[in-house]
Amino acid sequence: MYIDDLEKNGYIPVGYHTDFIDLLADNPDIFQVITYKDLKWQGDYSADSFYLAEKRAWDTAIRKGQLDDSKIYVLIQHDVDSQPQRTMSLLKYENQRGVPTNVMIFNRRVNRRHYISSGKIEYTEYPLDFDLLRKLQAQGFVIAYHMNAYEQSGYDDILALDFFRTDVDELNKNGFDIKFFSAHGGAPGPNNLNNRDINLSGIENGLIWVHNGKTPIFDNNYSDGGLNSLSRDPAKRDLRDFVRKWKPGKRYRVLTHPQYYHVTVKSSKRMSQASWYRDILQAYDDGIDAKKVWENVRIEIEENFKNKNSIFNNIESFFEKLKVLMK
Repeated sequence: MYIDDLEKNGYIPVGYHTDFIDLLADNPDIFQVITYKDLKWQGDYSADSFYLAEKRAWDTAIRKGQLDDSKIYVLIQHDVDSQPQRTMSLLKYENQRGVPTNVMIFNRRVNRRHYISSGKIEYTEYPLDFDLLRKLQAQGFVIAYHMNAYEQSGYDDILALDFFRTDVDELNKNGFDIKFFSAHGGAPGPNNLNNRDINLSGIENGLIWVHNGKTPIFDNNYSDGGLNSLSRDPAKRDLRDFVRKWKPGKRYRVLTHPQYYHVTVKSSKRMSQASWYRDILQAYDDGIDAKKVWENVRIEIEENFKNKNSIFNNIESFFEKLKVLMK
């Protein structure tokens, strides 16, 4: 059961997210959920070819049968930008369903609005459940650094390195094994600089940058980031449409911001331009049709999986018969 007692409304029914998790959990013969630890990291991180080398190693493992080419590989990343209680609730649900995810957390959260209005750094409350996160880490979840060091420094190149080191050290002292980081969007600085523009000058010290600036290669990516952004077409934000395009043997990343999802919802004016969004709001509000939201996707994927297996079995049967005839 998903539990969230926060009073502030979300933009998207949390059932839309948990039903996606259910789709993955209920079909282990089709989906393999992975984390950044599962990727085929190798070689020199400073090399330009580092991320390409990883993908080539992954594809080689698929080709040689070291990884199952009938599975769809799915990596889920959560950016914990605000209202971390919602992420904690979602993580509990994912853990119940046996779906490990990658959780990007701040060491300290910057008050974005205050920085934009005043140019001064102010920190906000950021109530993480450290006991839960440490437990999940021990069970295969990845807890990683949501890097906002450049923003904290006021976009000072030298100070940013100190913030980076301090944040990672403090997170590790809290019992985390920080191996990966993703740049937070954050409040833009001079010349529209952002956290992704930081020059780390080799201080990563074994940490791997995995999103927003530098990234491993996936066959396709989905993100709900900037949910109300005018630059993003609401009609193209339906996660179900992304999932429908998945193919066996391929690797996909889904990035979500759990603060957008809640039991009670206030519709987004921007997102309401899309019919799919209006439909799911109605479905989860009614309750009766909620399970139908992902049902067609499940049926399509299961049918495709059965058809693929049927074709494979027919081919295998043909070659078995051919062997008998050639004796």
